[in-house]
Amino acid sequence: MTSKIWIKASLFCFLLPVLWLISCKPTPPSEAANELFAEKGIDSTQAALIFNKTDYFPNRTQVSIAILTDSGTVFLGVISRNDTILSVHNQDVHFEIGSITKVMTATLLADFVVRDKLKLTDSISTHLPVVMKDSTEITFEQLANNTSGLPNVPTGMLLTSLLSMRNPYKNFDEKTLAAYLENDLSLSNPPGKSYSDSNLGFGLLGYTLSKVDEKSIDDLLEERIFKKYKMSATTTHREDIKNTLVPGLNKDGKHTSNWDMAALGGAGAALSTAEDLAKFAKAHCDTADKVLALTRNPTFNQDDKTEIGLAWRITRSENGNMLYSQRGSTGGYTSCMIIDPNNCRAVVVLSNVSGSNAYSGNLEELCFGLMKSVER
Repeated sequence: MTSKIWIKASLFCFLLPVLWLISCKPTPPSEAANELFAEKGIDSTQAALIFNKTDYFPNRTQVSIAILTDSGTVFLGVISRNDTILSVHNQDVHFEIGSITKVMTATLLADFVVRDKLKLTDSISTHLPVVMKDSTEITFEQLANNTSGLPNVPTGMLLTSLLSMRNPYKNFDEKTLAAYLENDLSLSNPPGKSYSDSNLGFGLLGYTLSKVDEKSIDDLLEERIFKKYKMSATTTHREDIKNTLVPGLNKDGKHTSNWDMAALGGAGAALSTAEDLAKFAKAHCDTADKVLALTRNPTFNQDDKTEIGLAWRITRSENGNMLYSQRGSTGGYTSCMIIDPNNCRAVVVLSNVSGSNAYSGNLEELCFGLMKSVER
């Protein structure tokens, strides 16, 4: 059940009372608006940020937000309908989370390391069913911190299919991946030398872990990550949550295909909710969790301001707090997650805004802006 919160012509007046008195004709906020802000504890600065960063998206856009502090977790959902921003209860509905899946895959790797099943510095070659072209050697750590030298997407024989944003990985099955590694593998840089995002790299990480434990990456994530952190709504099986999945929108605001990651599921196959990702974020507050702590250890310096853990991008806020973030995007969704484990703060933003939407970057800005608003 939705309730009208903001009408674009009047919200600006509501959130900025000084400008309202000077230049706007008063349009009183609805009773539902006042109740929502009072119940959720969203202040005017946060409300203005949410509005300003979601104002440009097409109709039927949904944004689901979780804000974790030591006072608890606040959930807020908005939807764009008929050029009006409305509130909506969407903390328990599903979105594709894109590259936030990589954090889960990196956590699975950390779980393997903590259980002495492998070392970060081990080469993946001993676990693969094929010999990589030119006897290439890449370590698990290099896959997990994006220094493997692999391109973002497979090139060569799959170039044509990958040009389609509708469902680019659908046909990239295990047989195709094995053939690619054996015959068409090419590196952009020598392993371990430079940072470059790679969906192929994280897909290969998930694939290799599945060979180590002789289980599918789907089963491994379910057994070792989702269940452990009580993420009962998170899944890699889209059919199981089709009734609660928010339809993805392309850059023009039209419904678009979901992505099937096939053999590269470790890079982006997970679907989740704001509630579940808030649970995962809160789990990072537990300093005794060796698996999660390992994912946050810096493994590579990207530049003077950024380090890379296992999937996490590590930066320092203006207040000096260490922030760990990951952003995801697919053809119909954009997501962002930031955690501050030392102060038990986190922000999750999920949406059905296409990664190719001109304003998709607003959602990462919203995520960081909300984190700044709750910092201490």
